[in-house]
Amino acid sequence: MKCRSPSIQSCRQGIFKMPSGWRSNDLEDFMTGLFQVASGVDSGETKADRAIALFYNYLHRIGVEFANFGTFEIADGKGDMDAFGGANMPGCFIEEYFARGWNRSDFVLRAGELLTPKNPESTFRIGLPALTTLPDNYRDSNAMIMAAGDAGLQDGLAFIGKSPLNPNSGRERYFGIALGGDKNAAGVANERLGEIKVAFFAMLQVVKPRLEALADGYGHTLTAREKDVLAMVARGEMRDQIGFRFNLSVPTVDVHLRSIRQKLNAQNLPEAVAKGMRYGVI
Repeated sequence: MKCRSPSIQSCRQGIFKMPSGWRSNDLEDFMTGLFQVASGVDSGETKADRAIALFYNYLHRIGVEFANFGTFEIADGKGDMDAFGGANMPGCFIEEYFARGWNRSDFVLRAGELLTPKNPESTFRIGLPALTTLPDNYRDSNAMIMAAGDAGLQDGLAFIGKSPLNPNSGRERYFGIALGGDKNAAGVANERLGEIKVAFFAMLQVVKPRLEALADGYGHTLTAREKDVLAMVARGEMRDQIGFRFNLSVPTVDVHLRSIRQKLNAQNLPEAVAKGMRYGVI
């Protein structure tokens, strides 16, 4: 079964029906908690943290010890990690992707390049069993897999798919999730993979602003006052109105607006508002 990304509301309202035979009590508890997070009044950053924590808790309850998810891009045969949305993998597994870009001797890059328009998603084995499927020249991946196995990541599954990107950019963006643990981890993950995909895509709807921000290279944090000012701009308020609302002089408002544009790498205020909304800042 190919799992499409249902809305959190549709899952909660029963519009998205669980296939018969799924052990969905854990998933139902997760979706209930996620709906509460998504409909709450917390900031986008806090919602993302809570959604990720709920997702990891759900995975642990069904028997998956390690997991990470994020996005990456491929261009000219090389891959670069855009953003880990979350990770609790062994350190050697994470360092493999943060230390440098990937090359053609990386098994994740290899899996991404095998995707086609007709087959935009793929599931493949990770952990020690993957050693038997990799060519001898995949030395970097082989070393990482063995080190991760020593740290407890002995077996598992990874799911990878293409994400929309400007076709003229010369790059391709992918999203993925890796699930692992002891020697039985792949069996656990495979048995409940459809259910895990539902939880994964629902969680992504909440953390998407964070992934968008990291993928675009946004690594700053707006101050509380800057968020207030940007929210007022988004509502169409003028500089003098913003100053009156927060008891600020117009020159001080201008200082805040300049800082906001710089942090968001925006050429103008409309672009700053658009990025603020996309990144979950306002």
